[in-house]
Amino acid sequence: MSVPAFIDITEEDQASELRAYLKGKGAEISEENSEGGLHLDLAQIIEATDVCLKDDDKEVESVMNSIVSLLLILEAEKQETLIENLCEKLVKFREGERPSLRMQLLSNLFHGMDETAPVRYSVYCSLIKVAATCNAIAFIPTDLDQVRKWITDWNLNTEKKHTLLRLVYEALVDCKKSEAAAKVMVELLGSYTEDNASQARVDAHRCIVRALKDPNTFLFDHLLALKPVRFLEGELIHDLLTIFVSAKLVAYVKFYQSNKDFIDSLGLNHEQNMAKMRLLTFMGMAVEFKEISFDIMQMELQIEADEVEAFVIDAVRTKMVYCKIDQTQRKVVVSHSTHRTFGKQQWQQLYDSLSSWKGNLATFSVSAPPSVHTLDISQNPFIQVTSLISLVCELQVGTSPQISLVCEPDYRRNIITAVVDERLKVNGHAFAFIHTVSADALWKPCLCEEVIIQHRQREPVSRSVRGGGCGEHLLRTPFTG
Repeated sequence: MSVPAFIDITEEDQASELRAYLKGKGAEISEENSEGGLHLDLAQIIEATDVCLKDDDKEVESVMNSIVSLLLILEAEKQETLIENLCEKLVKFREGERPSLRMQLLSNLFHGMDETAPVRYSVYCSLIKVAATCNAIAFIPTDLDQVRKWITDWNLNTEKKHTLLRLVYEALVDCKKSEAAAKVMVELLGSYTEDNASQARVDAHRCIVRALKDPNTFLFDHLLALKPVRFLEGELIHDLLTIFVSAKLVAYVKFYQSNKDFIDSLGLNHEQNMAKMRLLTFMGMAVEFKEISFDIMQMELQIEADEVEAFVIDAVRTKMVYCKIDQTQRKVVVSHSTHRTFGKQQWQQLYDSLSSWKGNLATFSVSAPPSVHTLDISQNPFIQVTSLISLVCELQVGTSPQISLVCEPDYRRNIITAVVDERLKVNGHAFAFIHTVSADALWKPCLCEEVIIQHRQREPVSRSVRGGGCGEHLLRTPFTG
């Protein structure tokens, strides 16, 4: 992508005009180009851009786009430092003011470079910082799959990868995008190894607190598998997380009574913790029991009798539990509940269920009688019609077989009429005769066509036959005895 500049002139003349423009705005810069080449000219021009950033937005954007266009034609090894200097100016200059202008300039630079250019990392980080100051993160691409691709394309080292993910995470949190932020933090913590997990202590601590505080997060077992979180084992924060992963409400109450100051220091609200632990405890009960009495719920959840129904309604709204209230018998009937943890035991249960279903399907396939019988009477319709009539007469009530009849168009109506008349003498159960014509049969009368005879138990209807030749697309003959 190219960025529009002043006019179609040489790079040297363009740099000279930029120098003259900045000089006219009061910048301390020579109007003569440097003898060291374009990259030295740009270094001096970027250093003097403070004066033009105070001007009208349109004029500033034109000047900055001209600078960007020159940056983009430099060799890659000469670009990085200059681009980093320009990004730093755009991030820090008059911070909090003109965010849309600064984002536009950074965006022009970001999209003007090659997609795999490593220096795009610096520009993207600057975009994130500016967007975070004005709650505009929605306008910056933060999709985790895209970020992963950039990390690979830019060949970032571990430190830069962590810096990038941390910036994205903090920006998403500031903009109240908790779900997206949680995914980015898990990606960040998952990138640490046993050797450097201790370096992520602060991130792991912050991740746990944010997850516990988020009113829409109820599953935490995946956090325990992260190496930086495992590094916190033995500390109070890890003990608290373990309670939210698998323990009951009574365990949290006991922990709070012993560590009230610690809970307060984390910025967690005790009442919100209690509400979340009640739901988590109920989820565990719902997995174990399909019917739960009001009395047990009152005892386990530490609520009053008149609070049970309201609690169940709120629980169902979270979509973590599906159940209904039986007021007559004072119980809750559970239809489904999400597992708080999904480990080896749950995988084994899933495997057993799928294996059972597979076995049942195999048994059904073996035991089920063939439901479609095909008779080809295209060569000798009169002999085969007798066989067809016999087969129809042998059908038993309660079964739903189909008879596929193949014949030439000239014989079609006579055969169907014969079968219908004979069937009428057997019993009063209705059969529908459906004739399907292929596309070729519309212009090739000699082609064989198929008649499907379906067994249907239905209300008596009048007999109706629509005759016709090869062009007939549907023939249906319902009847009763």
